[in-house]
Amino acid sequence: MFLTRKSSRWANASSLIASRSLFGGIKPENLVILKTVWEKEMSGFAKYCELEGVEKNFVVVKAANSVVASELFLRRDEILKNLNKHFRARWIKGLRITSK
Repeated sequence: MFLTRKSSRWANASSLIASRSLFGGIKPENLVILKTVWEKEMSGFAKYCELEGVEKNFVVVKAANSVVASELFLRRDEILKNLNKHFRARWIKGLRITSK
């Protein structure tokens, strides 16, 4: 009657997270850890670059200017190593640097 569900398209949050299609295959807890680790690893340098997000296992960073962008580019291997050591599996493949 009036208390029945209209459609079977409904899904609960646990099934969405279990399917991992919501975040493109990235665990939500990894995103929270990444934000914290980014601020820790990039301590003084973090005020000149902003963590935008993750796109297909690449960390997207917005640099304040071209000098910061080139510094990030030169230090990218060290940055990736330092970020990935905080996770069980190495899931960050690279950096994508954009300028403001």
